[in-house]
Amino acid sequence: LVLILFLLPSYAFTQYLDRGGNLVSETWDREIHLTSNAVIGDNVIITILPGVTVKAYPGVTLSINGTGVLLANGSEDGMITFTAFDNISWGRMLFNNNNANTDSELSYCIIEKGNGQGLSPSYGGGLYINSSKLIISHCEI
Repeated sequence: LVLILFLLPSYAFTQYLDRGGNLVSETWDREIHLTSNAVIGDNVIITILPGVTVKAYPGVTLSINGTGVLLANGSEDGMITFTAFDNISWGRMLFNNNNANTDSELSYCIIEKGNGQGLSPSYGGGLYINSSKLIISHCEI
């Protein structure tokens, strides 16, 4: 038993994960803290499981660019929430992924407390869609 616990990665025991910068393809299955601007760039796919909360620091943007894809498919009883870490405000999700081979998806999501003020461009609240392949359904924005 001790050997098994030693071999498990340390993140297996954390209740949340810190993310920022250029992201790599992965599945988010627990609370995420976006501590700095985060980019889902070319050939990167981020999948968020139902019930996960993504908390972003003030002014932080989650950008989906180029061929990057965000798959955030919650459920009626497992909404995915994008909100502010400080419970006041964060930046936004910025979709600019018109070169993606697959549509990004936001379903059964809550996007709250986003603020585009002071960002470039300075409009858009929790969601800014520039040029994108994005399907949105059953979301509260």
